[in-house]
Amino acid sequence: MTDLLPRSRLIKIECFIALPCDATRAQIDEWVCFNLGHSGEMDALNPLGEFDLETFNAPVLTDDPPHFHAHEHVAKTSPNGYRTSTAVKPEPYDGPSALEQIERLRRS
Repeated sequence: MTDLLPRSRLIKIECFIALPCDATRAQIDEWVCFNLGHSGEMDALNPLGEFDLETFNAPVLTDDPPHFHAHEHVAKTSPNGYRTSTAVKPEPYDGPSALEQIERLRRS
């Protein structure tokens, strides 16, 4: 039996983070999303903005059933604009990544 998880597999990672200063739940959510690359911007007034996200403990990977996979789809919205959407499905995704899809759309 292999320990290799397939590309597109959705996994859950849990860890503890000690807040470096006082913040609202919305500010914490914005800070975490920004640091994990889920959002490209953070409000300049967010007090957490000057701190890196550091885990208090080692992250724990959870890979329990049901097994779901992320399926990426890119659509061209303008000459230089693209919209990426992700659907969650039970079957593995073997198609091209979002970046590969964008490259194909640029060449077409």
